[in-house]
Amino acid sequence: MVVFTALWTVRPVPVEVLHPLGVVWGGAAFWNSPAVPARLHLLTGPASARALALNTSGTCVGIAVGDVVGGVVIDRFGCGPLPVIAAVAGAGALLLFRFAQRSAPATTS
Repeated sequence: MVVFTALWTVRPVPVEVLHPLGVVWGGAAFWNSPAVPARLHLLTGPASARALALNTSGTCVGIAVGDVVGGVVIDRFGCGPLPVIAAVAGAGALLLFRFAQRSAPATTS
């Protein structure tokens, strides 16, 4: 997001610069996808079907909320602030994960 924000300040940016960045960004999102359900399955055992369903539902809700927020931001401020808002949302998600990790009961393996 920092790179995309920096590129916004020097626009127009040639597509030859944006394409590799988009590939890396998309690849990182794609490669992360199989790890999340696998970890949920390992952590939840017999309740894995429900946990995986909740994970998928949460993903869909997140996409819908992101679409609404993105649309409002673009309508009111243009495209420039989107990377910053996405970075803030990502930081919020990391804080939520950290909170969940600390409040979860300790497990022995």
